[in-house]
Parts: sequence; structure tokens; C-alpha cells
Amino acid sequence: METYEFLPAIQRLSLIADMVRKTDVEGVIDHLGVAEAVAPVFDPDAYHYGSERLVAIRGFLDDALKFKRSCERYGTRIAEAEQTARAKRLELADRKRDGSDATPA
Repeated sequence: METYEFLPAIQRLSLIADMVRKTDVEGVIDHLGVAEAVAPVFDPDAYHYGSERLVAIRGFLDDALKFKRSCERYGTRIAEAEQTARAKRLELADRKRDGSDATPA
């Protein structure tokens, strides 16, 4: 990856993380659990033919939930780091404007 591609990649991943954080993955997993419980009773043939797909969907949702939790955990840390960096930039700009370029001890 080239240096100029780094920031856009991070921005795209941040957008994806934000969408995932806002998605009710837990709710979808709950609904899938209900479907897995009642499907064999109401339509055993359909369940038999669709069970592999349900297993794949369950695996995908489990991974999505792990990703969501990771996004929540790191999203907070990234936001805090951005606020700190923004404050430091403002402080530096104030110093330059006031003519005191010296960094604090």
C-alpha cells in the first residue's frame, strides 16, 4: 500500500465500522435462533434443504458480532485519540499565532 492510499483506506474502514456499530446484529441473531427453533417443526423439508444455509448465516452473524464489538472497542479509542490530536493541533496553532513556538517542558 502506498502512503497516499493509507488515509482513504482508514476512512473507508471507519465508515464500515460505524455502519456495523449501528446494526442490530444481536437482534438478527435472536431472530435466526427463533427460525432455527421453529423451522423444523413447521416445515421439516424446507429446514432440511436450507439448514446448510442457516449454518453459514449463523457463522457469518457470529463473526459480524465479534467485528461489531471490536469496532465499538476501537472506535472509542480512535475517537479519543482524534480529540487529543485535534487539541494538540489547536494548541500548536495558538502558539504559532502568539509567536511562542517553543514547546512546553
